[in-house]
Amino acid sequence: MGTSVAQAIPIAISPILTRLYSPEDFGVLAMFLAITMTLGSVANARYEVAIMVLRTDDDAINIAALSVIISPFFSIILLFPAVLLNSQLTSFLGNEEIGFWLYLVPAVVWLTGLFNVLNYLNIRNCQYRDIAKASVYKSLVMAIFQILIGVVKSGVSGLIVGQVMSDIAANYQLSKNVIRYYCLSGIRLKKLYALGKKYKDYPLHNTPATLLDNAALQMPFLLLPKLFSLVVGGQFLLAQRMVGLPSSLISKPISQVFFQTMTEKNNNGEKTLPFLKLTLKRLFLIALPITIAVYIVSPFLFRIVFGEEWTFSGTIAQYIVIAFFIRFIVSTVSPVFSVSDNLKIGAAWKYLYFISTGLIFLYSFLSSMNLENFLILFVFHEYVLYLLYLYLIFKVTKQMDEVVK
Repeated sequence: MGTSVAQAIPIAISPILTRLYSPEDFGVLAMFLAITMTLGSVANARYEVAIMVLRTDDDAINIAALSVIISPFFSIILLFPAVLLNSQLTSFLGNEEIGFWLYLVPAVVWLTGLFNVLNYLNIRNCQYRDIAKASVYKSLVMAIFQILIGVVKSGVSGLIVGQVMSDIAANYQLSKNVIRYYCLSGIRLKKLYALGKKYKDYPLHNTPATLLDNAALQMPFLLLPKLFSLVVGGQFLLAQRMVGLPSSLISKPISQVFFQTMTEKNNNGEKTLPFLKLTLKRLFLIALPITIAVYIVSPFLFRIVFGEEWTFSGTIAQYIVIAFFIRFIVSTVSPVFSVSDNLKIGAAWKYLYFISTGLIFLYSFLSSMNLENFLILFVFHEYVLYLLYLYLIFKVTKQMDEVVK
């Protein structure tokens, strides 16, 4: 219920935001989020994922401490390109306004890394109610700042400041549980070093793979403005957000519970394949009606709800929702690779996904492809790659069950 409320808030304010901000403003926001989400996903060298697979809370809080120590150093490193290469990065992205906001990237990346650690610690302790509560606070804070600033000041600043303040609010809420339920005095440097060495595969294999995977997912927001226009980038962001709401509302919580349950079953020597199949069946039954409904109504709904200026975003949403169907089902069960400790297989797929996505954009650029053909190619690519991903998930799960035998 809390997660539903958290997602209802952005839906409720979207018609207001699309009248306070232009498609170009959303295009700049899309660039900023693409950069911070991609870099933030690896701010802790992916050690935070190990929080879920460790057997004791003492080990979990120590690996979390290691993650928290790493992220500030990573953010400091990001200061150098943000300051020294600001003009070059701004020129590459093809938008002058993004240049100022690049200075804020290191701080937001650190906030994202901290959120990832706190989130996994709360999932480990099954504090789903408080995770949902943090999501509500995050959405409320974002809505308040984006609307208030948008009323008094034009431009993208309200959209970005709202995002930053919402991250701070969510981190504050989740940190209270960590202080309450975990023994912070048990953190030891010797333990940090031992766990860092034991789980070195996370930074060695999971980090570069996750970086490239997120870069591939965010590539449209960075390159569509160069390939077509900043307006198209903003229209694509709104379409992605609206279509992606079911994923945030349903897929993410299910994935969190799926991760925890699969970990428990694996640690207890139980078979995991039946649970995987059951989860996939339920995800299919959830995704199918959503996909059909969104495909039918999006062109009309976007024009009515968001205004005439955003009509084309509804057309883009028709293509995105087809890709959403396969992504929604497969991505939700992707924690299998972390549960089974088969990080190299998951990493190999992510490398392939990044390379193939990059080739699509390169081909589109060289061939001067129109937007409709690009979207068709985009959807086809998603199905080919995610069906391969699903095959690998089944293969890894079967291997886990064979070990149980």
